[in-house]
Amino acid sequence: MSKYKLGGISLSSSVDSDDLALSVKSVILGLSSIIIMLSSHYGYSVTEVQVQFAAGQFFLAISSIGFIFGLVRKVVVALTD
Repeated sequence: MSKYKLGGISLSSSVDSDDLALSVKSVILGLSSIIIMLSSHYGYSVTEVQVQFAAGQFFLAISSIGFIFGLVRKVVVALTD
């Protein structure tokens, strides 16, 4: 079962479902340099590791919200039947 999903699209690795896909990691790595450049332009000091950590936390939050939504939906359906 895919741990990371966005919409109906799986973002998990095809080798290990507990890890992000390499293509998603590559996109995050590409965007991290843009985020670092923009943040330094506006006077903030951000490292690549911090950007990657924040992206990982974002995907964890999305998957957690999906889990909670699914669990609540199961309980509601079970109680209404």
